[in-house]
Amino acid sequence: MSTRSKELNNEPPPNYGNGSIEITMRCYIWGKCINGHDAHYEGGEICVFDYVEVTGISLFEMDRMLENEARAYGDKRCHILIEEYGFRRLWHDKELYGYCAEYLDYGRRVDLYIEGDVNDESEDNNGCNSDASSGEFSGKDSDYEMEEGDDDDYEDNGDIGSDSENDVDNFDVDAAPDSESDFESLHGSGDEQGRKPPTVNPKDMHNPKIKLEQYFSNFKEFKEAVRTWNIKRGRPFKFVKHDKVKVMAKCPREGCDWYIYARKLSGAGSVQVRTFQRKHKRGFSYHNESVSSSWVTKNYCETVRENPRLDLKSFTNKVRKENKCLFSKYQGYRAKRAATKIVQRDETDHYKKLPDYINEIKRSNPGTTVIMKVVDGYCDVVTRQQKFQRLYMCFAGVKQGFLAVCRPIFGLDGTFLKGPAGGVLLTAVGVDPNNGFYSIAYASTEGETKDSWMWFLTLLREDLQIEKNYEWTIMSDKQKVAGFKGTTLRRALWKAAKATTLAKFSTKMRELVEIDIEAAKWLDTKQPIEWTRSHFSTFSKCDMLLNNICESFNSKILNAREEHIVGLMESLKHYVMTRLQQNRDMAKNKWKN
Repeated sequence: MSTRSKELNNEPPPNYGNGSIEITMRCYIWGKCINGHDAHYEGGEICVFDYVEVTGISLFEMDRMLENEARAYGDKRCHILIEEYGFRRLWHDKELYGYCAEYLDYGRRVDLYIEGDVNDESEDNNGCNSDASSGEFSGKDSDYEMEEGDDDDYEDNGDIGSDSENDVDNFDVDAAPDSESDFESLHGSGDEQGRKPPTVNPKDMHNPKIKLEQYFSNFKEFKEAVRTWNIKRGRPFKFVKHDKVKVMAKCPREGCDWYIYARKLSGAGSVQVRTFQRKHKRGFSYHNESVSSSWVTKNYCETVRENPRLDLKSFTNKVRKENKCLFSKYQGYRAKRAATKIVQRDETDHYKKLPDYINEIKRSNPGTTVIMKVVDGYCDVVTRQQKFQRLYMCFAGVKQGFLAVCRPIFGLDGTFLKGPAGGVLLTAVGVDPNNGFYSIAYASTEGETKDSWMWFLTLLREDLQIEKNYEWTIMSDKQKVAGFKGTTLRRALWKAAKATTLAKFSTKMRELVEIDIEAAKWLDTKQPIEWTRSHFSTFSKCDMLLNNICESFNSKILNAREEHIVGLMESLKHYVMTRLQQNRDMAKNKWKN
């Protein structure tokens, strides 16, 4: 194939000889098709190609030819001019092939009229110069550089074929679908029908829905969607073309016409699906090489993050079941190990943010106590960084409000953190004037040990200005099992605990002795001031028997306990602030006077 210079455009076709399958193709570009009584092509220029082989001719090849030789980029609509009818658009490759094949016996020159969003990006255009303004078209494609990282995935799976010309030439784009309804094209496009072309939802990338004219942010997102789309349907695929402005993928199996073609548009550089042969002619295959370890790692990171203790067998079975594919134990091991490293690296990054996060909390909340403790004597040999151990937080407004209006009583409790790093969250929860729970302070620690509790209580004592211990009441769950069982005995114990006078307490204890004397002897070893209302101190003005205030608080932070350290602290802060504001609004509406 050769391109004529402008001054030779009106010359007749060369002598191709008998038996030749080559023709001359005269393309009218950068103009507009005007239908009517006197149908004609308005504006634009002519670009002539000699020695074009009819075998293998397609709309895709013609589009590529105009881009490479005439530097005409953009979405193109190909028309032919029929006498007494006007312009007729060619929708499919078989129409273009049939039209060109007819002229093998009639002059061997084919006139094609190109209309659409084409853009002349060359000053020379290889002899196909244009005097028309390209600004009359909207939505032009441009030869933009690809975004970094767009073409560096799927390495280990071999999805991307060679970018050589042979890969595209060997693709049988002439294969027509069984029915035209199976083949989606730009016929009846969204703009013509007054509807907005669809865009991809990032939340649906785990099972994307690809449609004609759909927009993607970049080539990387488009390729990932194509890959996942085929994996979910048990179909293999291969990228046969990927340059700066277009991507094309096809089914590598013989006899299957499935393929998809997308282009990059100008402006924001988004990618749009131009052609989509949706149906595969070959059946479902459990042996899908697209389900590689790298793809599983990328798509199952959240699974590992949510359940870091998930065993290899369960992880592999989950991948097989959700994608209906063969996935070996070794592949599962590689994918899970890589996903675990990503999760751990993310956690490490969050711990690196802690100093800045702490400084911001102190800056925006003056008087807030935020104390971070690192492991004593530990320093990483390579990074020279210390290792996180504990983080204590008590907001200024919270402790000021507690000291101003709340009773001197609070509960202590520890709850496990379920994030990748684990640990225990120690909490101190008081009682507000409405007998609701009031979160005072909390700390993320390595575990519920005597040392961690002493560290937490020492900081809490300073924040609450506890000087006279007898004025304060502290509740905790020891959960020690004494070994005494029975519904009758339990009811007798509760009656003794709920007794409000000394006389009533003595009566209930005698009833308990009659039921089980050993249990009564065991209770005698405990101080009554610790477990029965009849002996409670009146200074705290509270007769709670259970530490339910801590349990209520823990039940509200279930999701926060699964987050990383910064996310945990942010979620706790948000919940405490929201609850305080809700109580303030409720009091304002209830007592308006």
